[in-house]
Amino acid sequence: MAQVIISMEEYKTAEKRSSAVSDLKEILKGMTIFSETADCWNTEQDVIRPFTLEETRILVKTILEL
Repeated sequence: MAQVIISMEEYKTAEKRSSAVSDLKEILKGMTIFSETADCWNTEQDVIRPFTLEETRILVKTILEL
């Protein structure tokens, strides 16, 4: 019989976190702070403007919900 590596609850938790990270990436792309918004390989050198206070609040709230 095959050994179960992770439980169903652990799998669901991992999927939720993966989904949350994907959502966070989409939020960042939508904030137009990068020179190439469609590029998935943006780095800190590609940042073209700072976050506004409201954008910072949204980002922090999203991260805390992870």
